[in-house]
Formats: sequence, C-alpha cells, structure tokens
Amino acid sequence: MFRRLRRSASIWLFGIQLEIADFCVQQIVDDLIGEARKAVEEAGLGDLHSDRESDIATRLKLKAPIEGSPSIVPILNVAWEAYNKLPKFWPPKDDEERDDDKLDDILKDIVLKSIEIFEIEQILG
Repeated sequence: MFRRLRRSASIWLFGIQLEIADFCVQQIVDDLIGEARKAVEEAGLGDLHSDRESDIATRLKLKAPIEGSPSIVPILNVAWEAYNKLPKFWPPKDDEERDDDKLDDILKDIVLKSIEIFEIEQILG
C-alpha cells in the first residue's frame, strides 16, 4: 500500500515540477530570444532569414554548392530544411534508382563544400 502511495506522490510531485518549469520558461522566453538575437548580431552572422534562401534552395536542389551567400546562416537554414524533408527534397527521376540512405551523405558533402566556398569568398573579399 505504501509503495503505491509513494509512487502516486512521486507522479504528483513530478507534475508540479513540470508546471513550475513551464511557468518559468514562459517568464524568460522573450529575454532568451533577445539575448540570442544580440549574440547573432555581435557575431556578425547577419540576418537569420536571407532573401537569398530561395536561390540557395534552388542550387541545393540541383546538388550544386552554393556561391555568393551573404553569410553562413542561410546555407545552414536551407540545409536544415532540406535535411528535414529528405528524401522528398530530391525526388527520384523516373529512370533513377537510388539509395535514400546516401542522400544524407550527399547533403552533408554539398553543405561542407558550400561552407568552404563561403570561407574562400570571405578571405578573397
């Protein structure tokens, strides 16, 4: 009997702890977003959503490295969206047989090459 009572009390206490945590998060979320934006600006990462993201997505759909990105942020944003949509991001052609597991490696290679190009463009000015 005491085991069930102790278990019920533990579950009840855990529920209260979750409610307290949710309340605390609601109180500080705006401050955290502000701090994150400030950190991004201070790091010189530029706008979080670039106008070039659609161009970058088009290049990525062609499986081509990205050139001329204003910062690394839109490259990573588009890559993250593509990763979340794999394998639909690159639908197979009618006559194409492919291993969907390799799409992850292809995406990683293109993103890495795009970051290398961005770095070279920054060095060359």
